[in-house]
Amino acid sequence: MKKLLYLALVCFPIFSYTQEFYYYKNKHAELKLNTRILYVLSNASTKDLLNEELKEYGTITYVTPDVYPKRLVKNFSNAPNWMIQEGNSYAQLILHDSNRTEQHVHQLMQEIKKKPHMLHVSNYYSYQNTDPFAITYAVWVQLKRIEDIQVLKQEALKRNYFVLGQNPFMPEWVMLGADTNATSMPLAISRELHALNLFESVEPDMRGVMKSTCVNDTYFSSKWGLSNTGQYSGTPGIDIRACNAWGITTGSPNVDVAVIDHGFENNHPDLMGNLENNGYDAQVGTSPSGMYGNHGTPCAGIIAATGSNNAGVIGVAPGCNLMSISEQVTTSSAAEAADGFNWARLNGAEVISNSWFVNPPSVLLEASIILAFTLGRSNLGCVVVFATGNNNGAILYPANFDPNIITVGAVSPCGERKNPSSCDGETWGSNYGNELDVVAPGVLISSTDRQGNNGYNTNTTMNEFTNRDYTAWFNGTSSACPHVAGVAALILSVNPCLNQGQVQQIIRRTSQKVGGYNYNTSTADGGWNNEMGYGLVNAEAAVIMAQSKYLQNLYLTSNVTYQSPRIMAGYSVNAFAPYGNVTTTSSASVSMLANQSIELREGCDLQGTVNIQITNIANCFSW
Repeated sequence: MKKLLYLALVCFPIFSYTQEFYYYKNKHAELKLNTRILYVLSNASTKDLLNEELKEYGTITYVTPDVYPKRLVKNFSNAPNWMIQEGNSYAQLILHDSNRTEQHVHQLMQEIKKKPHMLHVSNYYSYQNTDPFAITYAVWVQLKRIEDIQVLKQEALKRNYFVLGQNPFMPEWVMLGADTNATSMPLAISRELHALNLFESVEPDMRGVMKSTCVNDTYFSSKWGLSNTGQYSGTPGIDIRACNAWGITTGSPNVDVAVIDHGFENNHPDLMGNLENNGYDAQVGTSPSGMYGNHGTPCAGIIAATGSNNAGVIGVAPGCNLMSISEQVTTSSAAEAADGFNWARLNGAEVISNSWFVNPPSVLLEASIILAFTLGRSNLGCVVVFATGNNNGAILYPANFDPNIITVGAVSPCGERKNPSSCDGETWGSNYGNELDVVAPGVLISSTDRQGNNGYNTNTTMNEFTNRDYTAWFNGTSSACPHVAGVAALILSVNPCLNQGQVQQIIRRTSQKVGGYNYNTSTADGGWNNEMGYGLVNAEAAVIMAQSKYLQNLYLTSNVTYQSPRIMAGYSVNAFAPYGNVTTTSSASVSMLANQSIELREGCDLQGTVNIQITNIANCFSW
C-alpha cells in the first residue's frame, strides 16, 4: 500500500478577540483565558516533528488524532478537505514563558499559525477556576428545524466557517469548522450566531472538559507528580500520566518492589495492605526489617501506598506489593548493603528502589547489584533503580557504575531539571550527566510519613497536612527514584515476561520531552539530554508499550505467529525501527492474536493466509 503524504499550504489572518464567555441557556458562561497553554491542530506526521517545529515556543505534551469529524453525518457538509483529512491531530502546547500577557500570547499564536504544518491554533480557558480546557476550531449549533441547515450554511459562509456534519445521534446538532481565513475565533462566532436568534442553541466545541476524579484519596489533589493541575505554580500536564495508566492497570500483587532504605512502617494504614513479607534488616541480618529513620516510609508510599480508600495518599503502583529492606544508612557497611540486594533478589523482588548513594565505591556492593539484574526474576533480571543525588553536580555512585541501572533525576512542577533557580523556589539541584536515564517528580511530593510524632511532619511548616501520618514536603531525587520504581512495577504487571533491559528501554522510549531542552535524537532510544535524560517518565505510554507488539519493515514468506495484548502493524508504528511496509506473499501464513486490539495501519500489504483474532492468549508476551 502506498504511503500518502498530506501537505496543507494555508495562510492565517489575525483573529479578533472580545469578551471571554459563551452562552449557556441564554446566560453568560464566563471564562478565564489561560496564558500558559495553547491548542494546536496540525497535520504533522509525528509528535517529534511537531515538537521540533514549535520548540522555540514551548513543549508539546500530548498529541491525539482529530477523529471526531469522521463520525459526523455528512449529508449537508461543505467542508474543505483539510478540515477532515485523517492525518490531522490536535495537541497541547505548554509555552516556555509562564508570565506572558494576553496580548503576547495572541501575538505568538499568529507566529505559530505560519508554521508549515499548522491548521489552527486557539486558546485554553478555565471555568469557575477548574482545570483548563481547550476551545477548538469548531462550533456546535442546535437547529430549531432540520430545514434551517440552509440558513446555517449561509450564516457560516459569511464568517468563513463550513458545515463539518451532523451529530450521528442528534442530527439537529451541527458542527461547523473555521476556515483558514475566518475573521473570528469560534468562541466569538458562537456568540454572533446566538445573537441572531435563528437557532436553538450555539456553543464552541470544547475539548478536555471531562475531569476525572481519578481516586478519592484525601491528599491526592496535592500530588502534582501524578496529576499536575498547576499546584505550586507548576505547569498543568507536567506529570507522569498516572491516572491514564491506572485505566490500564493499578499494578499486580505478583509484582514486588523492595525498598532498600531506613526501613518503612509495615503497620502504616496506607502501606500495611500491600506487604509481600516482613522484610529484612540488613543491619542485623534477620527478618523482620527494622526502623532506622524517616526516609524509607515516604519512599514506600510513593511506590505503592494503597489507593481509593478515602484516606491519605496513593502510590504510583497501588496494586503492587512492597518489601522493606532496612539499613542504618550512616553506619552501614558495603557488605550489609550487598546483603540487602541479595535478600531482595532471593525473596522474589521484581524491582529494587534505592534513594541513597555510597562513598567510596565497593566491588562487593557492585557484585550484589549485578547478580540482581542478571539472576533475579528467574534470570530475567530485577529492575534496579537509583537516585542521582541532590548537589547539582555529577551523578553519584553507585547510580553511575553500570548502564543497566535505571538512573533517575528530579524534575520541577514546571518541567525543568530541579535546579537552584527552578520554579518551585527551593535552592538544591538534581544531579545529572552521561549516565542519566530519566527524570521524575522530585520536589514538594506528598507521601506517607512515619506515624504520629516520629516522621518529617511536625505540623509547624506552612501547608503541612494536619494528619501527621503523611507529609506534603518529601523532596529530592530520593522522591523521584520511587516514582520510576512504581512505573517499572506497572510495566511488569501488564507484561511479566519482559527482561530487565526491556523494562529500561520502555521507560526510556516512552518518556516525555518536556522543558524545552534540546534532546539529541541520534540516541538509540530516542531523544536524550544531559540534564533530563530521555525525559519525564510516562506511566501511561510505558504500560501501553509493554503490552504492544509493533510490526513494520517486514517481508514474510512463510508461517509466523505474533501474539500480544495489542498488535499494531504498518509503515511507521514504531519510531525506533526502520520504516517500511508489512508485506506478506501469497505463500505466507500469518497469525496475529491479541486479547485487546489489533490495528492495521497504512503500509500493510497482506496476501496469502492472514489470521487476525481477538482471543485469549498466553500469559507471556513478546515485545
